[in-house]
Amino acid sequence: MEGLLSAPGFSPLTLVLNTSAGLTPTGDKLSRIESALPGAHVERVHAGLDAAGVARRAIEAGAETVVAAGGDGTVRAVAQAVADAGALLGIIPGGTLNHLARELNIPVRPELAAAVVRRGHVREIDTGDVNGHVFVNNAVLGLYAAYALEREGRRRRGAPAAVAAAGAALRVFAGNPVLRLRMRFDGRELLRYSPLVIVANNEHKMQGYELGARERLDAGRLWIYVMRPMTRAGLLRTALRVISGRLERNQAFEVFQAAGAVVETGRSRIRLSLDGELLELDAPLRFRSRPRALRVIVPASGVQRRPASVL
Repeated sequence: MEGLLSAPGFSPLTLVLNTSAGLTPTGDKLSRIESALPGAHVERVHAGLDAAGVARRAIEAGAETVVAAGGDGTVRAVAQAVADAGALLGIIPGGTLNHLARELNIPVRPELAAAVVRRGHVREIDTGDVNGHVFVNNAVLGLYAAYALEREGRRRRGAPAAVAAAGAALRVFAGNPVLRLRMRFDGRELLRYSPLVIVANNEHKMQGYELGARERLDAGRLWIYVMRPMTRAGLLRTALRVISGRLERNQAFEVFQAAGAVVETGRSRIRLSLDGELLELDAPLRFRSRPRALRVIVPASGVQRRPASVL
């Protein structure tokens, strides 16, 4: 299998545990993880704390392996430090979607995921990078970033999660925001108007029920999906096609691929979602692929890819 190296053994290890991702610091799950990783140094983080900084300090203190226990945002933050330092990344899934863990066939049960850390193999995979920020799945501009911001605002004001999500979706769809894009890649310059842009780390399936799944994690390419301009009714039809598994990629998106790209929207600051985490970065956005920059521990039996949502 491409990018598969020898087993890592058990090296000085730090566990970065996100206590806001469904894994509590005193609960049964943590006890099971600690039992499976005896001798590991545990660093607890929560929403708003810099997991990348915690992981970076652990590596500087001698950790050769850093395990991210949490959701996609925790994995992304730890991957930032690990990729920069050339250390190893272990994953114990603790979020809702767990994109990368699914694609690497890492078990959801904490003790089984911890066993992968101890007895798995190392695989080299690509990351994406935008203005120095690593992402392992995708970066999303437009509708989704606007939705995430509105949803979190409603949750901070006390709305239940489901109510916040529904209200945010209605507000954003009603506004139908459109980005004015200037994109440069491979010597080309394109001007587009679009409600949604996805810059993906390797090709994502953008149709059927395997929306967001990837055949390759180490092809060294970014895939850029630019949604075609749509009316509110068109957006609703597209959403229904996604739900029913009938979305056709070329009907909804223009598709490009490149090793790197520069994206501008006419604003000095651009809001985007990196692996589900909302950031605001200075313009322009400079994207690049970092081929095989991340060394991640995977099951010794190899990788069985499973479908995952694109967002």
